[in-house]
Amino acid sequence: MEQNVNQNDLTIQHDVKKKKFFIDLDTDREACINYERLGNDEVLLYHTEVPESFRHNGIARKLATEVFKYFEDNQEKMIITCTYLQKITTELRN
Repeated sequence: MEQNVNQNDLTIQHDVKKKKFFIDLDTDREACINYERLGNDEVLLYHTEVPESFRHNGIARKLATEVFKYFEDNQEKMIITCTYLQKITTELRN
């Protein structure tokens, strides 16, 4: 069963130690984008996850947009191996 989510209620957090951006969806579930640092100014974006019952609410897109903005603002090169993020990158360029 899908759950409706108000995007205005979603707060994106960045856990530098765990190398992820995430949104707490309820007490035990979160949506997240994981990354690895490859150097001082280069990151590998390798995984996006949204729990199935929260999909189709724009949560992953909201996360992706914020992650891209964060690394662009910090002038860090992004290497994207996550297929979802590759798709979003292509859509945002068009």
